Amino acid sequence: MRRGIRPALLIRPSMYQDAISAGILLEASLITLFLLYIAYILYTYKRQRKHLLAKNRDMNYVIQGVPQLFERFILVNLENSTYRYLQEKGPTKGGIPAEGDYPVLADYILSDMPGEVERQKMCDFLAIENLQKDLMTDVTDRKFDYQSGSAEGKWQQLNTVCVEREDGIPVKVLFAKQDITKIKQEELERQKILQDAMEEAKKANQAKSTFLFNMSHDIRTPMNAIIGFAALAERHAEEPEIIRNYMNKIKYSGDLLLGIINDILDLARIESGKSSLHLEPYCMYQGAGALYDMFQESMEHAGIDFDMQIDVQNPYIVCDELRLNQIMINLLSNAKKFTPKGGKVWFLVNQVSEVNRGIARYQIIVRDTGIGISPEFLPRLFDTFERERTSATVGIQGTGLGLSIVKELVDMMGGSIAVKSEAGAGTEFTLYFEFPVSSKEKVEEREVVHMEKSVTNAKHILLVEDNELNQEIASVILQEAGFTVDLAEDGAVAVEKITQAEAGTYDLILMDIQMPNMNGYEATRKIRQIPEESKAKIPIIAMTANAFEEDKKNAFDAGMDGHIAKPIDIKELLRELKRFL
Repeated sequence: MRRGIRPALLIRPSMYQDAISAGILLEASLITLFLLYIAYILYTYKRQRKHLLAKNRDMNYVIQGVPQLFERFILVNLENSTYRYLQEKGPTKGGIPAEGDYPVLADYILSDMPGEVERQKMCDFLAIENLQKDLMTDVTDRKFDYQSGSAEGKWQQLNTVCVEREDGIPVKVLFAKQDITKIKQEELERQKILQDAMEEAKKANQAKSTFLFNMSHDIRTPMNAIIGFAALAERHAEEPEIIRNYMNKIKYSGDLLLGIINDILDLARIESGKSSLHLEPYCMYQGAGALYDMFQESMEHAGIDFDMQIDVQNPYIVCDELRLNQIMINLLSNAKKFTPKGGKVWFLVNQVSEVNRGIARYQIIVRDTGIGISPEFLPRLFDTFERERTSATVGIQGTGLGLSIVKELVDMMGGSIAVKSEAGAGTEFTLYFEFPVSSKEKVEEREVVHMEKSVTNAKHILLVEDNELNQEIASVILQEAGFTVDLAEDGAVAVEKITQAEAGTYDLILMDIQMPNMNGYEATRKIRQIPEESKAKIPIIAMTANAFEEDKKNAFDAGMDGHIAKPIDIKELLRELKRFL
């Protein structure tokens, strides 16, 4: 070996093998990375494709649904003043092509306008300069609603939307027509409801003013008489005949005032839906006879010939006697009120059908030869607070409530009422009712005979009343009927008296409701809880100004046995006492 020369590098076989292995590994890694990249690209592509398909599907839904909302789509080119229908066909009825000059389209749309005013508004809406001005960058769409002239009752809406702009100026606009008939009808319905509500509110306000005016006059008139005659009676205290005359006039005025108040309460009760019918057996001959007797003397005194005729095969019926009498009394009172001296009033009751399934049909007529009613006022005859004011009615008192109450009661009883009248020639009211047929025996069962004084002897009543005037009135009525009366000024005192008294001391309690310390309901409940049975079961009758049906129900719920309304009707009070004693 020569000095200074290195020996050649020797490549061993193992090194060569290692190099080959490394190359193979690198190549495999590159292939793997490439395949992973391809897989990623395929995955991303599929994902994007799926997303695009979903978007396309949603867009297809929109494309399929839009024609259901809009009838026509028209693309308008504002630059060259042309139009083109985007559907396959343009209008086949009306004769314009699927594409053409914009003025042709404008004339076609204007031809469907119902009138000159609407046509001019649409002309302004379609003008190209107005489209460009109104659809600038900050405005997306315009709308015009109109009633179609070619199809009665049909409403259309023309929508315009800018779909292309150059330098902010609209150059292409999409027109879309939509049928909005149903929307308009609903809108018109809402407007009508609102208008009707406004009219009702206006009528209610007017009725309130009329009510206050009438009540001010009608209540003050009898009140003035009561106060005036009371003052005169005081000045003539030593002259019995004059006092008797004044007392009669005070009683008449008091009855008139009570009638006005009852009318107001009746109307409020009926309109609130709190009035109900109480059906009981009733004899038409007996009821009509009682009404005739009620009016015969006053009619005769007024110089009016009063005639009653009744022709019924089935006189025993089931009805609400109070309500039926209330209707008849109102009509007969009006007939008397509006018939001058020398006139005539008829009261006719007829059966107009045979009994069918236990029900018969009856006709009731109240006819007079009075001042009559003008044709102009007849449509308002049954309206609340309405009174015809003519020279013939001057000085005739009334609230305008009576006939409205009659109409409400007739409707409540399932009947009908009609009126015929002529100014100066009288009036005729005709009513029809269908009543279940009853029997004489059932009517007799409910009749209550008048109380005899012998029955009242030795009967002891506890009167529970906080008002001194009411105490005095009730005490005198009861004592004159033969009762012994004790007083309790409130419910607590009444409970104490009953508790401390010996059993059998009191035969009945007349209980007011609204009192201090303890009201009538609470006092009744406490009495019913007394351990001694004879005291706990004493009959208790509510005697109160709370006269509505719910007040009666509250009284019975509290444990009371009866109910009498104030002002006290002496006959009614004695009947009720007779029922329990």
